[in-house]
This record gives sequence, C-alpha cells and structure tokens, in this order.
Amino acid sequence: MFEKIIIAPSANEAELLRTLAVFNINSLGLRVMDGVKFAEYSLMRSGIAVTEKYADSSIQSALIYNIISDIPQFMSSSFVDAQNISATLNTARSLILENESEILHNNLSNGEFPDNSAALIAVYDKYIDSLFSEKLIDGIQLIRRAAENAVTLNADVIILEEFPLTPAELYLINKISNGNYRKMHIYELFSSSGKSLDNINITAAYGEINEIEYIISHIYENGLSLDTCTIAITDTSKYPQFISEIANQYEIPITFGCGLPISNAYPAQLLRYYYDWKNIGYCATDALNKMIFSICFDRNILLET
Repeated sequence: MFEKIIIAPSANEAELLRTLAVFNINSLGLRVMDGVKFAEYSLMRSGIAVTEKYADSSIQSALIYNIISDIPQFMSSSFVDAQNISATLNTARSLILENESEILHNNLSNGEFPDNSAALIAVYDKYIDSLFSEKLIDGIQLIRRAAENAVTLNADVIILEEFPLTPAELYLINKISNGNYRKMHIYELFSSSGKSLDNINITAAYGEINEIEYIISHIYENGLSLDTCTIAITDTSKYPQFISEIANQYEIPITFGCGLPISNAYPAQLLRYYYDWKNIGYCATDALNKMIFSICFDRNILLET
C-alpha cells in the first residue's frame, strides 16, 4: 500500500485523523509523526534495528543534571537549569546537518564568553559519552542515523507550514524522500482553500481565566448550542485546566481533544491527600478527615471492608 506520511511535530495524530474522518477525507494508509518517529520508522523499513534504549527529554535532563555537578560553572545549578541546558544543546545540535561534534566545538570555542562556552562543551562531551556508556540514543542521534543509513521510502511525504521543522529534520526528510516531499498548509489536507471562516471570535484578556469566563458567558448569553461550539486554545498546558474547573463549577458538558492533567483524576487527588496526611499533617485527625471525606475517597467501600 502506498503510504502518506505527514511530518508534524507536536501534532496529535489521533485528533487529526478523527478530524479528517469528520470531513470525509480518506485516512487509510495515512500516518502522522514527528521527526524522531519518522527516523525510527525509516530505520525499521530499512531493516536496521535500533538496539539502544530511547532517551526522551526527561532522561536527557537527568543525565545532564548528573554531569553538571562536576563542572564549576554549573555546580550550584538546579534540575530546572539542567532542563534548560538540555534544551539549549538540543536546539544547537538540531541546526547542524553533519559533523555535529566538530561543528559544535568550533562554534562554541569562538563564542563571546570562552569560559562559559568551554563549560558547555564539557557538558556536551560528557553527555554524549553518557549516552554511549548507558546504551542510550536521543532523538537527534536517531535522526542522524536514519539520514545516514536508511533507504529511500516509497511514500508520499508531506510537511505542513503550520508545524515548522528543524534543519536536521528537513535534512532527514530530504534524504529519505530523495527530495520528493510536499509542503502544504493544514487546511489543504481537508481539500479546502485558505478562505476566511465565519462565526469565529478571537478573545484576548488579562489572564487566561478571564478569557475562559468571557467565552463561556458569550456562549450562554447568545444562546449558542454547546454541540456546535469549539474552543481553540493557544496553550494546552494552561487552558484545559481552567476550562475544566469552570465546566465543573457550572456543570457544563464538555470534551477535551488535548486531554487533561493526570492530577485531575481521583487516584492522583487521593495520593495527594495521603501524602499531605503522612507529611505536613503529621498523621493527625484533621488531615485524615480531609482525606476520608473528600470526593475522591469511596467511603462505601471502606465501610464494606
């Protein structure tokens, strides 16, 4: 089967495929993936096994956090600093197409602040050594391996204007597709033109919670049907929580295409109550009552037991 592969970092594959189905667009043989998944898939299709364990961003940050404690410039750094250093190195590495180590060393050595550059080079060298010794491989290494070793795929490869790619990802796509990839806008997937849409309101206010309250008020004041309303948000890490809290407060039925934090689940809430009881509550009565009489605690099962 001739495949169609969309390379779109941070896109939700299930949500995009469902939306295409709603618009009666055939999604048979269609895959949506980011650059790392595309690299893994290309290697698999080429019969090349990846024997190392994949190091995601959390593992990368943990490795760097262990490394920086031995480097004077970073000895007092926190785990958040390690995450920032990891992100900085990944950004710099993703700009390099080939000869990563040599180019990175040369560019950092000629930096404006030689001491800081030398410290960053030391972190990079030790990080790469740690990946090798722990038999790990990160996303950029996977992309480079696929670009160097994978064969050309017989597939329709598409990149979207709304999901920008790094130079390393573009280099991989160009190699694997032999330069035969398409660039298009996301609305073209739905066989639609770029004309403006009707019945769209854009809201910006001081504070995200004020925006959500205004949107809910607008829906009810204008008698709009909830089934026909879609709230498109700009930050999936903040807005869903606010929307969920307001929806629960006013008993508004709502579904979330981007998901909700696990902390909203009853097991997570119960674990927090239990932690508070054991620690800041000193196993006392008040903290115990707060846990037992919370909504996430099933008292009927306790009584049956």
